[in-house]
Amino acid sequence: MEFEVEKENTFHCPEGNFRAVFKGIRSDTKFKDGKLQESARITLEAKVPSMRDKTVLVARSFEPTVAPGSALREMLESWQGKEYFARKAGTKINLNDQIDQEVDIVVQHHHNPGYRKPYCRRLVMLPPGSLTLGEHGQN
Repeated sequence: MEFEVEKENTFHCPEGNFRAVFKGIRSDTKFKDGKLQESARITLEAKVPSMRDKTVLVARSFEPTVAPGSALREMLESWQGKEYFARKAGTKINLNDQIDQEVDIVVQHHHNPGYRKPYCRRLVMLPPGSLTLGEHGQN
């Protein structure tokens, strides 16, 4: 009898530059400052050589808008190119059409007092091949 041993998922990605795969975007709703707030949450699967036994996930939430100057739009332009929104003008976009596309990412942490593990403060998405890949240090 055979059993498949799946890799454990973890969101504890080290800081560094990694090749990743876009896994999707979804709507997320949370209570913040006493009110319900909606966000758009991007998830990527990072290829981290020192963590081959785990599925390393990286996620970041954005205000759910792609208006000029918005953080989500700037992230998408850095990955898809400045002309992306010019090509898509007057249409609707579904970012889940990009699922399984490769991307280079930069992960930087923020250490929040009161929490044992840091969270991803800065996540940059660039076309694959844009970065020298590797970890930036130990956590």
